[in-house]
Amino acid sequence: MTVWYEQKIEDLITGAPELSGIFQDYGLVPDNPALSLRAFLESLPEETYEDLGIDRSGLLEQIEGFIRQRHETLNSRLPPVNDITIIGGHDKSGKSEDMSLTLVRGSVTSIVGPTGSGKSRLLADIEWMAQRDTPTGRAILVNGEVPDPDLRFSLEYKLVAQLSQNMNFVMDTTVADFVALHAESRMIGNGAEVVGEIIAQANLLAGEQFKAETPVTSLS
Repeated sequence: MTVWYEQKIEDLITGAPELSGIFQDYGLVPDNPALSLRAFLESLPEETYEDLGIDRSGLLEQIEGFIRQRHETLNSRLPPVNDITIIGGHDKSGKSEDMSLTLVRGSVTSIVGPTGSGKSRLLADIEWMAQRDTPTGRAILVNGEVPDPDLRFSLEYKLVAQLSQNMNFVMDTTVADFVALHAESRMIGNGAEVVGEIIAQANLLAGEQFKAETPVTSLS
């Protein structure tokens, strides 16, 4: 069996296109992609590693870690969400909420109410998959069942994606570039297509239309 770093650089990048970003970050441009990764790293002079502030084995470990993380991300199997049930707790005054509400995948539900009525708190309860452990005492069921505790605190498995009314961006970039950065961090292969789809969907939700080249700092 061929050790992974004995593979050709071009083959590694074909399997993991994001790997080229690591080479770019370190200012490394393989002149001969047909070389194995090991041969390429061994061909670099010690001065190069000194300038990079990392030795050969350290760089190899970083690349290996990236490939492993990418593999784990792409092969993770998170359960689909078909419906979410909100079991009532109590309101701000302590009055019992004798009700439950099931939101079905594909349906559209509007949450309306004056400022301070608890709209954001409801979204937070859903996002946190509350189990009678939030200020409202509500409980959330996913697909009719109590969610796995590991999923409750997972960084990947989130039930709520929302556009806040307070967009305090400090990045001087466009909407397209901002979404593309997120797509790259999630290792999405068809980044350009996904960015276009996200912007199109966001415009369906937003009250004021915006373009891909709109600066994020101008969004409200």
